[in-house]
Amino acid sequence: MTSAITARLTGVASRALPSGVKQQLKQLVRAYHRMFFAFTPADLKNALRHLGVVPGDVMMVHSAFDRFLGFREARSTSFGRCKTSSGPAGR
Repeated sequence: MTSAITARLTGVASRALPSGVKQQLKQLVRAYHRMFFAFTPADLKNALRHLGVVPGDVMMVHSAFDRFLGFREARSTSFGRCKTSSGPAGR
């Protein structure tokens, strides 16, 4: 599904659905991501390496936390994991 379609469906759902239903849908989406799209800190590090991030690189991270729904640690630690991938000389 494209991000435009997702955004449109989300907008329609937020106006049409009761808050209890929206909360259950969010829980369902989180469970779906944890089951089928889970990734570990090592997976994140490997993906960054695959993208060409090497120790000493400077990265600017702009991401929504919902892109980390399958992350096997607290989502708030994901940025620290990105910094670890660039090594002590990176930023």
